[in-house]
Amino acid sequence: MMPQQNQKDPEKVNQAVHNIDKKIEEVRGTTEYLLLLLDQNDKLQWPDMFNKFSSLASGMQQVQMLMKKSAITAGIEDQGAFLRQHLVVPQKLVPEIDPQLAAMTQGRVQVWNHDTLPDYMRTKLNPEVEQDENSIVSTKSADQIVRQIATMNKHIDVMFATMNEHGKQAEERFQSKPSCIPLETAKLVHAIMNGNSLKPAERNPGSDPVGAARGPPAQS
Repeated sequence: MMPQQNQKDPEKVNQAVHNIDKKIEEVRGTTEYLLLLLDQNDKLQWPDMFNKFSSLASGMQQVQMLMKKSAITAGIEDQGAFLRQHLVVPQKLVPEIDPQLAAMTQGRVQVWNHDTLPDYMRTKLNPEVEQDENSIVSTKSADQIVRQIATMNKHIDVMFATMNEHGKQAEERFQSKPSCIPLETAKLVHAIMNGNSLKPAERNPGSDPVGAARGPPAQS
């Protein structure tokens, strides 16, 4: 990005980048765990998978909401206008392997040179990818594409319905049932604190009252 002395509100820019990086890292962790579940095949627990799908959908929605505020949590929804005001300008190209860059990108990018820069700074797809996409689209008719989209939407609707049903059942299953009656509890508290509704113990008519004075024993 541009040097901080040439930026407007550099602290806000750094905070926005930090927020984006943190949220994307959470989504990445959820995606990795979901892929790990899919590799388990027979050991796969569908409730766990649905929970992770729900977490992934929630994480993506949070990323979308974050970008609407330009990644400023206390900001307004400017649809990313603040971020678009700042250009990403490379300051230095190094032909050697950069350990710090490799660590920051978890080994995905080790060199920042004339070969890697166009791939990561481009705003359009690679020409090869664009050609492959056009060739795939050209081999299918419009009706076939519409049917495939409808089928995929149907699968997604079924998955979301199953997830919602599973969540509703889990909520009903784990919903805490009341273990006491509030009215009876209030009566018990009033009885202990104030003696309400308590009756004195019944005594026999001929018995001495509790605490009555007794005379000295008779002398023989």
